[in-house]
Amino acid sequence: MKKYTIPLFYLVGFLLMATSQTSCKAGYGCPAEEAYYKNQENPKPASTKRGESNLFDKKRRKKLKERGQG
Repeated sequence: MKKYTIPLFYLVGFLLMATSQTSCKAGYGCPAEEAYYKNQENPKPASTKRGESNLFDKKRRKKLKERGQG
């Protein structure tokens, strides 16, 4: 019987700690959930602009465009 008391004590302690932890306060709502719904109500419009990176110089871009790669 003595060999079961220590593991049983740890098991009961773990179960009490695990069930007492909550992620959100009761009655106040969860901040993560509120932020999610707030973003869903007012989504940002997607940009329709296309960027110009100018990775290559003007001469190189012209050559790439002539080859049909750009």
